[in-house]
Amino acid sequence: MVKHRVYVGLILLALLLTGCSGKRPEITQQMVDFAKDVISGYDHVIEADAVIKDDVISLAIITSYAISEEYAKQLGDNFVRAMGAGAAIYNKELNGPAADSYGGVYKHYTVHIGIYNVAEEDVAVGTMAKGASRIRWQ
Repeated sequence: MVKHRVYVGLILLALLLTGCSGKRPEITQQMVDFAKDVISGYDHVIEADAVIKDDVISLAIITSYAISEEYAKQLGDNFVRAMGAGAAIYNKELNGPAADSYGGVYKHYTVHIGIYNVAEEDVAVGTMAKGASRIRWQ
């Protein structure tokens, strides 16, 4: 019985020390610039920016009038993935985006994404909660 408790205690300690540090990785200007450079190369994107405050990443894209809501969502998805890729490039402890994930940085941050036309009208707005695997579009 004592051995069992020791093993359980060691397993819990190992889990705490390896995967549950809780420390939020820093989002650097290099990461933001990488994501902005990527998304700025897409058709109809006029401007893009990112603001990080506490555990929230806010992303915004300004586009021409000539985009559909579906294309706006695709741009938003790509910007979120680009930020995840930039985070992984400059922080080797983070995983990059994959088919089923936007990247390891989103285990630590909530993201808000807005795509607006030049008249500042919403084309698509979405949120992905910390730890979630998909963007919820409004």
